[in-house]
Amino acid sequence: MTPALLLAFLVASLLSTLPVRRLHEAHWTSGALFTAWVIYLLGILSGLEVGVGSRYLIPVMVVLFVLPYVAGQSRLEKVGRLFGARRPAASRPVINVTPPSGEGAVGAGAKAATKRRGRKPPVEYR
Repeated sequence: MTPALLLAFLVASLLSTLPVRRLHEAHWTSGALFTAWVIYLLGILSGLEVGVGSRYLIPVMVVLFVLPYVAGQSRLEKVGRLFGARRPAASRPVINVTPPSGEGAVGAGAKAATKRRGRKPPVEYR
């Protein structure tokens, strides 16, 4: 394998990760991301070949490369759902279970707080 071919493969594989990262942010599945990466990689590598087909392939690859950045997040998610993309988990509210200082602590503050409510003071274990 010549160094020029190895360098071309390395540059093409790194370039193909750029639009795939954008698709990853749209919550595409890993299988769909890998397929998109392979399509980008093969398109870039075949576009490097000098021939009649590259005359038409290079503009198509440029459009495919720019498409994830031009399309909005919602459109990418809709297309990703065709491939079984997962929806992002809804953000759950954070519930603070830490008692405020002085009321929930076992000690003088807790005993005073329970006496006001008419309850028995908490049992202290030693």
